Amino acid sequence: MSEGLRERKKVATRQALSLAALNLALERGLENVRAEDIAAEAGVSERTFRNYFSSKYEALTARHFDRMVEAAAALLDRPAAEPLWEAIEHVLAAIMGEQGERSTELLASLRAVLAEPALQTEMIKATFAAENAFAKAVATRTGTDAGRDLYPRLVASAVGAAQHVATERWLHADPPIPLWPELRAALCLLAAGLPEPRGNHMNGIYHESRGSGPVLLFIPGGNGDAGPYSHVAHHLADRFTTVTYDRRGFSRSPLDGEPDEAKRLEVDVEDALGLLDEHTDQPAYVFGSSSGAIVALHLFARHPDRVKTVVAHEPPLAPLLPDGDKWLAVFQDVHDLYQAEGLAPAMRKFVAAMGMTQRQAPAEAEVPQAVKEMMARMSANMHFWARHELLVYPSLVPDLETLDALKDRIVLAGGQESKEYMPYQPNVVLAERFGSEVLDFPGDHIGYAPPHATEFAERLAEVLARD
Repeated sequence: MSEGLRERKKVATRQALSLAALNLALERGLENVRAEDIAAEAGVSERTFRNYFSSKYEALTARHFDRMVEAAAALLDRPAAEPLWEAIEHVLAAIMGEQGERSTELLASLRAVLAEPALQTEMIKATFAAENAFAKAVATRTGTDAGRDLYPRLVASAVGAAQHVATERWLHADPPIPLWPELRAALCLLAAGLPEPRGNHMNGIYHESRGSGPVLLFIPGGNGDAGPYSHVAHHLADRFTTVTYDRRGFSRSPLDGEPDEAKRLEVDVEDALGLLDEHTDQPAYVFGSSSGAIVALHLFARHPDRVKTVVAHEPPLAPLLPDGDKWLAVFQDVHDLYQAEGLAPAMRKFVAAMGMTQRQAPAEAEVPQAVKEMMARMSANMHFWARHELLVYPSLVPDLETLDALKDRIVLAGGQESKEYMPYQPNVVLAERFGSEVLDFPGDHIGYAPPHATEFAERLAEVLARD
């Protein structure tokens, strides 16, 4: 047997044993897996297993170690002129990109396996060894010394940390998400110098910004909160400076007293304009959904010099529809039900009428603290929306003659799963008026939130790239 064939066979056996260890641990629980079980599953003797691994824990961590060693070798094969972080992204995309969404049940089993203290100890050892190999590859590419210089080891450790954080998010996401977009976003933040997310107040408006590049402002809909856009904003932070915020009267942008109903839209428009002025002196991209799309269109009509392209996702502008009066009456019924019986029955009626998907709430123990806080804010927000927005905003049609002249910079967007429902239909009317089309985005009326957030973000980036 040639030396090359012998080495390939050894690698294949090592991989088969590691995969067998993982499959058995997921199936039985790690505490119920023995070395002889792994050997039998892989079709080799226990002696062969011992030739490769000292324990079942080492067998499990081998996959992680081997991938990083493979990444280190691939990094050396990338073009010498390619920037280092681009090369790292290409390498890890090829190795980690196949890690897609997994079922909730499988992720729960995997979390249980990874919680084993002995496995965690072995993982630390494997990670240290893997980072050493990766640091040597970085040193070779950059003309540095992995043993003496800070840079290659710092890069290798940063890549390892990015993998750890992305994997943790992948393991605990509910609903499940693919791993690679999370890892790619982490690598892009590292490549950009890990810019600080800026969450602060401007004239009473709480807002957050991420990333670098042209400004992309997200205007919330009836939920009023920056949180539901966080996945999309995070995913696009490698290409845009993404700005999310809580609209005035919602969440962390409170009002003193009741709002002036006659001026609410005007105030919303001025707040959005102020955020653009805060972040750039150039025309910016603006995305709005639902009520946020109504605000976005009014902003564009009044300040077209400050907006490069506006994406209006399902603005529920009832007067544009042939049966608009019927829909205004539906909103009145929902409002009356809210006043008579409270938010829960009113929201059930509204969601049914709008064709929105009722998302099943995850188990309390599985919800991250940040999500719990966002859900609490939004619960309070819906009362504000029911009292002050439900009856008003759907009737506020922007200046269509002004928009006629700006139509080439308007993207009319709708959910692939909500074409039959009311919020999608006003854009159909506008598309006919503008001689354009409604561009479909993943999901429904709130497709920008999980489980479609990643695909939604990529679709938005694709659309804006056409500009």
